[in-house]
Amino acid sequence: MKKRLSLLGSVLGWSGVAVCCLSALAKLLGAYYLFGMESLSIFTGGIGLVVFGIMTKVEALGQD
Repeated sequence: MKKRLSLLGSVLGWSGVAVCCLSALAKLLGAYYLFGMESLSIFTGGIGLVVFGIMTKVEALGQD
């Protein structure tokens, strides 16, 4: 279970980083809307994914 939580945390964290990079790149190129949503909203979702990934990794570290 510990390994699965750690893997899930890594996947969530890296997908959050990818979402943040994608929305930041779109914003820098002048596209204020990405997939029909504001780039800032997508960036905030990416931050949420990173935070959830961190919390999952911390939970995996706390298990015996």
